[in-house]
Amino acid sequence: MEVRLSGYIQQVSVSRYDDIVLLTDSNQLYYSYAYSTSFLQLGACQLPDISSSVYFDVLSRLYTISLRNRDVLRRSYPLLTEVESALYPSFVRFESTFHPEIVHLDINEEVELKVHLIHSTSHADGIQVKVANSHLASLVVQDEMEFFPGIRGIFKTLKIAVNADFAIAYKQSDIQGIMLIEAEPQRAAIESYRPSRMVTQVAVGCPPDRHIRVVKPRTCDTIRHFIIPRSARQGEMTDTIVQYDFGTFGCPIESKHHQLFRPTLHL
Repeated sequence: MEVRLSGYIQQVSVSRYDDIVLLTDSNQLYYSYAYSTSFLQLGACQLPDISSSVYFDVLSRLYTISLRNRDVLRRSYPLLTEVESALYPSFVRFESTFHPEIVHLDINEEVELKVHLIHSTSHADGIQVKVANSHLASLVVQDEMEFFPGIRGIFKTLKIAVNADFAIAYKQSDIQGIMLIEAEPQRAAIESYRPSRMVTQVAVGCPPDRHIRVVKPRTCDTIRHFIIPRSARQGEMTDTIVQYDFGTFGCPIESKHHQLFRPTLHL
């Protein structure tokens, strides 16, 4: 990308990897590299005033130097971010905590997803969220925004939950399925090489590795058999003796015939 330099060249700084940064007298930065015939105009809003200077350290990190009340101030300049912003002006960075695998969500559980977009203030942008099967769970979106020199950060927090009240509002069969959540910048450029779309799947319902188990007594007398009285079986003349596999089934749960059978269940 060829640009016209604004003003006169005031300083030239070269890194050990042949990165070239020009600073003009109008407080504007330009980037190029060895043997290139063009320059890329960078955002110079990180520079406090026209008396600033720039330099690369031994690790090729770019810094700005300026004077303020006789104090020397050194600040790190985000060269890579500014170069990316100039090449792909739609957005600088787009990241999220979206899970690549399916997220399982049961009643009274909640999952929180975060997505943030950092873009140049010269290009208006935002984050759009699309949801498929939104009836499966409640979705609350919280927005935050922060401003940095030359860039703006947009942060979204997505809270997906299935509470008991929400489940009662729908039939049980209607609150089981896959909820698809997709987030992307509103103005993602076609030529952007970075990921411009985040997708995650939320499976609403009982997770596959979760089951209900009846709690049995841990200790009891060893039982070899039990008897079913003939009065409990129609047409039987004698009692029936049933062998009990204690090694497989363990301690049985005692219950009185005149009481309701109410075992303890663990999830």
